[in-house]
Amino acid sequence: MIELQDVKEHLRIVGEHEDNYLTALTLAACKLFEAKTGRILVRPQELPKDEPKAVELDDLIKWGLLLTIGHWYENREASTSLTLAEIPLGVAACWGPYRFYNLGGATP
Repeated sequence: MIELQDVKEHLRIVGEHEDNYLTALTLAACKLFEAKTGRILVRPQELPKDEPKAVELDDLIKWGLLLTIGHWYENREASTSLTLAEIPLGVAACWGPYRFYNLGGATP
């Protein structure tokens, strides 16, 4: 969903040595967005008309994805001598408006 170059710029990474890892983090962040919001994330201009849970990737969703990827990149291990932080509060603020509530078949 997000271009690898955008992720690398956000993290200030130069070179290709972590491209596979960053791609995996990006895919996982997209899945987390879907799990937290009940939505199906699609690329811009690919919004299906018959799927009420689908939402296009926009700047606010992208920012939440980048915050999540950055957090995971900096906190790779669950066990460390450092104090770990939970996913940034900004992620909830970015993704909260996209939460899908099924109200007996009503569409968003």
